[in-house]
Formats: sequence, structure tokens, C-alpha cells
Amino acid sequence: MANETVKLLGTIVAEGLVAGPVYALHECLVEEPVRIVVDAAKIPEQIARFEVALENTRNQLKRLAVQSGIVASNGEEDIFEAHRMVIDDKFFYDSVVARITSKLCNAEYAVYAVLDEFIGMLTRMGDAYIKERALDFQDIRRRLMFNLTGRTAELDQLQLDTPSIIVADEPAPSAIMSLPREHLLGILTRRGNGTSHTAIVARALGIPVIVGARNLPPLATGQTILLDAYRALAIIDPTEADCQRAKDASTEQVAARTRLLALRDKPSRTPDGIDIRLMVNTDQSIGFDNIRTCGADGVGLYRTEYLWLSYGREPTEEEQYTAYTQLVQATAGSLAVLRVLDIGGDKVPGNEKTPYAEANPFLGRRSIRYLLQEPEVFRRQLRAILRAGAHGELAIMLPMVTTLEELHESRQLLDQTLADLETEGIPHIKNPRLGVMIEVPSAAICADEFAPYADFFSIGTNDLTQYTLAVDRGNELIAQLYDPTHHALLKLILNSAQAAARHNIPISVCGEMAGDPIYAMLLIGLGIHHLSMSASLVLPVKEVITTVPHAIMQSFAQDLLAHRYTQAAIRERGTQIIARYAPPQV
Repeated sequence: MANETVKLLGTIVAEGLVAGPVYALHECLVEEPVRIVVDAAKIPEQIARFEVALENTRNQLKRLAVQSGIVASNGEEDIFEAHRMVIDDKFFYDSVVARITSKLCNAEYAVYAVLDEFIGMLTRMGDAYIKERALDFQDIRRRLMFNLTGRTAELDQLQLDTPSIIVADEPAPSAIMSLPREHLLGILTRRGNGTSHTAIVARALGIPVIVGARNLPPLATGQTILLDAYRALAIIDPTEADCQRAKDASTEQVAARTRLLALRDKPSRTPDGIDIRLMVNTDQSIGFDNIRTCGADGVGLYRTEYLWLSYGREPTEEEQYTAYTQLVQATAGSLAVLRVLDIGGDKVPGNEKTPYAEANPFLGRRSIRYLLQEPEVFRRQLRAILRAGAHGELAIMLPMVTTLEELHESRQLLDQTLADLETEGIPHIKNPRLGVMIEVPSAAICADEFAPYADFFSIGTNDLTQYTLAVDRGNELIAQLYDPTHHALLKLILNSAQAAARHNIPISVCGEMAGDPIYAMLLIGLGIHHLSMSASLVLPVKEVITTVPHAIMQSFAQDLLAHRYTQAAIRERGTQIIARYAPPQV
């Protein structure tokens, strides 16, 4: 296998080039515990064991967040907020206690069973981002089970004594953060995608990261590899020349990080004077500390569904109001766009009204369809959002709109809810903006019909690509067909942008394309002047915006519309443009 080059079929999370020894990360597995029947008199003892495990887990996560060296100002420490939300959640606590009491069982069995239900629900979701949250729950389950069974010493005891490239199947966020930061050269995983919390943590480390490389051959600890996260290559047992090339690239990466940090407080404006608004995608699990510190201007996508998933049920109006208020206060002075509940109706936690399992939930009773069929759920969410709007600037976004009637019905319910709050004398935002997500071809094709009745558009390129090309991006067997630069996609995006311009309403992109510097140039060239992305991607995109003229981006987009190129060819052309206008190296 000496000097073998492998073209990795994965996702580049953070670019870079590095060579070093492999550290094969193998996390301790958690097996389903045996159910032990407990005498009724011993039930309080089992509940007490569960409470001790919760407290130990809580303290471990706090220590790990501090030891990791990832500071809250960058937002990645808040990854543990997702874990803490579950640990501190009353619904989770009550569910485990109820399972112990009703089943007369040991705490281990109850914890495993309750979290297994959560994990199963998440993995069945159609949304790739939500599916990735299952890994967080698996991490929590592992920690609780180890604390309950006396295996605490096995947690966070991974030995990494020399700078290495981490190779793993799908490591938990806490596993990555437990490793000494100074010894992390790069990360390469066989599963996962760029939206996972593991990927977010890895990206924050400023090292090359590729996830989901399912074709990676078995590698042993100590074996040398070169990880090329520019071209998605791995060279096994590289030559000395290969290693020297990686060392030189590492020096360049340090300089690049310094250059990016200098852009944080500068305006996002092209050299020829076009302002591009950069915003962040977030949810309650990620936290809001990074909204301003990452160089962004507000929140372009707040995923409200995470509240349903974290509570395991529909959150009350007050619970939603509290969460949304925290968001608008964190973005004070900037806009926060809240997407209403965007999961399948048959997968909504606590919803028992779906009479049967849908054969194809991707095309079923989900998102705005579910909310319009459950108007009281929709009304409670709207009330909470409108009340939170009294504390800051916000807008409401409707997911998966396919017909004009859905927009009209939503607007009618919004108006009714506004009138109710006014009658009740409850403080609220008076004139909220209501926008439409362009996620399906019908909405993009008929954008001119939607525009007169919408206050803004936001293109969800992830779903728009899936629905246009009939490709499930989570299906590894056909993942190569998922192409956001397909001519059909570019024409739909262009049509939506032109319709928005004709009707003088803003249009943004909040899918993964927005956070890719090359695709960001393409989108801006197509007429998109608002981009929303993960916080850690803002500065790389801002650098491109501030160095490449808008006119060049337009030419780039026109070239791609006029000719058919492979994704690789498009990336090569985009890379050449960025290099041509890159700031001089100091």
C-alpha cells in the first residue's frame, strides 16, 4: 500500500494540506443493558442513581468545555449546550423516572430506552441537519451509561501524545474536544457530513477536515498519511517530498487564519462597491454568542424545530417565547429570521394524530403542510414569535411552500394572531415580515406569482437540489448525483433572484452553497446579495467578497449558465478566480 493515493468520496469541511501519523480513534461502545426487575421499594434508589449520573455528566461536560481550549466567543463551546439542554431537560428527566417507575426497572435500562426512542426519531427525519443531531444524543447516552455502570474512567481518557491525523468512523463532538488541541493535525472520518456538531467543532480547530469518506481503507495508528483537503485526497505512506509540501502548506494556513481574523469587523463589500449581507444559520443547540464575533450581520436562518426535538414534545408558548426572545436579544440591532416548524408531521415529537405511517414522508405532511393542518400548533408558535418580536428585529419564514394558497392561508393566520394579541393587550411586533422559502421547483418557477405576496425570499439550496434532481443527498449510493451547480438549479436560482428584483424584495440563500466561497461567488453573480451560513464559514466567504469584484462574479455565473462543466471543473475555475484576486501574501 506504499504511496497509495485515494480519491476520497467525502465532504471537505475545512481545507488544508497536512502529513503525519494516523491516530485511529475507537470510542468505547455502549451495549443495550439487560432489564433488571426492581422491587418497588428500591425505585427511589434507582432514581437517585440516575440523578447522580446526570450531575456527573453535567460536570464532565463543563470540565471538557474548558479543557478543550475552544472558547465560547467562537460559538463552538456552545456545542455542549445541546448536550446540557438534554441533561437539564425536565421532559427527559420525567420520561426516565416514569420508565423506572412504571416498568420497575433499573436506571440503566430506562435511560437507554428513553434515549433510544429519541435517537430513532431523529434518524428517521428527512432533514440531514436534524439527522446529525442523533450523534449528540448517542454521545449523551454513552456518557450517562458509563457513569451509571462505573466506567467513568474510560471517558475522555484518549491518549494522544504526538501530533497526529485523527481517523475515525464517526466520532462524537466530545471525543474530538477531549483530545489535546496542540496534537491535532487533521481529521478524517468515514461517516457524517458538514452539518454535524462534530464537523462544526473540527472546523473551528483550523485544521484540514474531511468527513463521510466512506471509501477510506483501514488505517492503523502510527501509519503515515498525507491529507489533502483541497482535492479530497489521502496519500498513504507519502514520500518525503509530499510531507515537505504539507509542512509548507501548514505555514500558509497559519498566515491565512490571521488574515481572516482581520476581516471580522470590516464591511462585506466587493471592491467595486456592492454590499453583500452575511448572516448565520443557528438554533438553540448551537447558542448565540458567535453571531457577532464571527463577522456576520444577524441570523438568516433560525431552526425552530430544534426546540421540539430537545423537549421531545411541542414546547409551550411560554417556552418558545423565552427561546425566541433570547435569539432576538442576542441579535439586537440586526435581523433574526425564524423558520417556523420544519419537520414531517408524522415525526413531530408528541404528535399522535397522524393516522398512518406515510409511505414517502419527503413528499408528505410536513413543514407548512403540517402547520396548516394543525392550526393551533401554528398559532401557538406564531404567538410566541410575535411576542418575542417586541424585543428586537425579526422576520418569519415559511418552509416548503409549494402553492400560493399556502402563503395566503399562512398570512391570514398571522393576521388573526396579530389581532388576538392586540385585543389581549400583549406586547408584540406590529408589522412582521413574512417570507417564503424557495425549496421546491414549483416555488422557484412561479417566483413571480409569490413575490407580490411575500416580504422576502430565502432559497434553501439543500432541499431545492434534492427535489429538483430527485437525489437523496444522504444516500451514499447516489450521493455523487447531488450537484448544486446543475444547470437546472442555476436556472431556478436565477429565476427566483430576477423575480425578487422585479418586485423589489430581498432574496437570500441559506443552504450549504452559501458557505462555500466558490459557490458564494456564483450565487452573488446570479443576483443573490444575502447569504446565510454556519458561523465558522463567514470569514472565508467575506474574504472572497472583499477581494473579487462583483463584475467578475457576474461573468463567472454567466459562464456557468452558458456552458456545461463538471463540479470539479467549476471548482477549478472558481479557485483560479480567487487566486487571481487574492490579497498579497505578507
